[in-house]
Amino acid sequence: MIRKLILIIGLLMSFNSFADNAGFDTSNSVLLEFENGVISAPMIFGSYDTASNDGFVGTENVGFNYLSSPTSTGTATVSFQMTGTVDIWIRRTFFSSDGDSFWVNLKDHDASDITEYLGNNFVADNYGQSWLNWNSHDNLTPDWHWEKYATVNLNGSSHKLTLMSREDDSFADVVLITQNLTETPDGIFSLSVPAQPVEPIEIIEDWSNGYGSTWFEMFDDDSELSGNVRIDNGVLVMDDILETAQVTRLVGSFDLTDLETANITIDVATFDNLEVEDSFFVNISVDGGATWSRILTMTDDYTGNLLTSFTPASDQDTLIKLLVAGFNGNCEQVKINSISINN
Repeated sequence: MIRKLILIIGLLMSFNSFADNAGFDTSNSVLLEFENGVISAPMIFGSYDTASNDGFVGTENVGFNYLSSPTSTGTATVSFQMTGTVDIWIRRTFFSSDGDSFWVNLKDHDASDITEYLGNNFVADNYGQSWLNWNSHDNLTPDWHWEKYATVNLNGSSHKLTLMSREDDSFADVVLITQNLTETPDGIFSLSVPAQPVEPIEIIEDWSNGYGSTWFEMFDDDSELSGNVRIDNGVLVMDDILETAQVTRLVGSFDLTDLETANITIDVATFDNLEVEDSFFVNISVDGGATWSRILTMTDDYTGNLLTSFTPASDQDTLIKLLVAGFNGNCEQVKINSISINN
């Protein structure tokens, strides 16, 4: 019998489509294969590559008709978790008006919760459950077709949807339960996982704790309170002496591995008339200091924020180096109030 069912579908359904359906994802939808549910005869499982995951359920042409009321046999049941108002779409194929229906039950829901679009009637079974005679469809072709079953106001969060056999030669592939009430599914697809929003990250260095373990001096006296790199009244002060082989440096190490792009803002002020040969630089290294790239250059008097962006290291700390060069004694200075790094 199953071989016959496979042959019927295989001969008549030679086309399949794979679609994007980007509006349906795991944050707003559940996509379930009927053949992976709980199935009871005479509902049977069929297999063919035009169906999603190559599987579907349905009834064969064996004179099976339960037209007037639902029975307790011939079912396919899937379970899902969802809340709120949803559209339920079923990917199905019906060959003709003599084989185009299922009994459909959403457990513990009835006509007061379900808006069904074909105007069919609900029938109560012996257990008080409401079954819809899902009948009288358009698109009676051997191709798979997405059809909206209903819009439903879900009660609770755990649910069971059951298709029950009603007529011969009626087949169902997958069901989409979605909070996206504006779009129509198409073809075969899987639900994407939405990109997670990037948590805001901000690192602010205001020197209130000195250099701490973040910064270290190069070519200076290794003291936070004296030398050409020092903290004076909560402000980082950098000056230099005229030695061509040596400039004043301060290097910081930051874990920026969660950032694709880092934005850096340096609140800076110069003091005592910087000339052309006086320079303040900001370099970064993403390979532990083996190589350096310059991201900022200042060669004139300036008060305000210096801003730029860079790509940090993805597998280790990013090193940030502050340099001053060409300053004449301890008069010309760069004063840094704060440094902030964010995404």
